[in-house]
Parts: sequence; structure tokens; C-alpha cells
Amino acid sequence: MHAASIAVERRGRRAKTDRLDVDLLLTTLIGWLRGEPGRCTMTPIPSEEEEDLRESGRRRETLVQARIKVENQIASLLIRYGTDGFKPRLKKAETELDELRTFDGRPLPANTMNSLRLLMAQHRLLSGQLKAIDEARQAVVNVAKPDRLQLMIQTLAACRTWAFGSV
Repeated sequence: MHAASIAVERRGRRAKTDRLDVDLLLTTLIGWLRGEPGRCTMTPIPSEEEEDLRESGRRRETLVQARIKVENQIASLLIRYGTDGFKPRLKKAETELDELRTFDGRPLPANTMNSLRLLMAQHRLLSGQLKAIDEARQAVVNVAKPDRLQLMIQTLAACRTWAFGSV
């Protein structure tokens, strides 16, 4: 059952117990089985293939969050020494790392530089994995003879490009 489709009494505060929730779910299910219109809606259960197609999006989201976390750690390390403006996503970020200085012009301490190099290596790895996932997802959009799911993906990608431009 789709949770938002179950009618709940909205006046005042209602008691919230497991027993009451089970009673509500059972009466809703019985009404739906009897064919009462508008009682509730059922959520479609995706097939294994459909669920597997969603995995790349979930993995991408996890990698994006991990990369942002690494970028925040880099910024946190640098702000301790008054260094600002370093952008780890730039191609020349590795070379700029050795040129970083504290607010008064001294080079960063050795342990901090080691930590920054490790974080930059993590950032490169995450960026490479994101690039591979994005290329695989783009390949689905560019399929010449799409099946039903790929056709839906292509349609959504076209709508997004139309509405927001090339992203």
C-alpha cells in the first residue's frame, strides 16, 4: 500500500499505537480487496531488472556525497592555516597543492601536507568512479533501439535538457 493514500483522521491529535495502526491497515486492505474505490492505492513492486537499473543512480549519489565530504575535509584542513580558495576539482589542483601557504606566507606543515595528499588521492578516485558511472548512464541515453525502460530514461533526459538546458 502506498502510505500517503491511507486516509487518516486529521482532527486533533490521534492516538498512535501499533495496535491502532494494524487495525487501520487491515480495514484499509479489506476495503481495497472488496473493490471500494479510493480506499487506497497499491505501490507497484519493481522487477529485479528495474531495481538493478536504479543501482547506478544510488551508487552515484553515494559517491557524490563521499566526494563532497572529502572536499569539506580539505577545506577544513586549509582553513586552520588561513588558506582559502583551493579548488580540488580543478585539473591543476595537484600542482597547486605544493604551492599552498599559510596566511603569513609559510609553507604548510608536513603532516598537514601528507593529509592533503591522501585526501586528494581519495578525491581523484571518487571523481574517476563518478566519471565512469556518468559515462555508463549516458550510454543508456544514447542507445539506438531502446527497450521500454531505456525509452523512459531517454524521454526524461530529453525533458530535463529541454527544461534546464545541457547540464
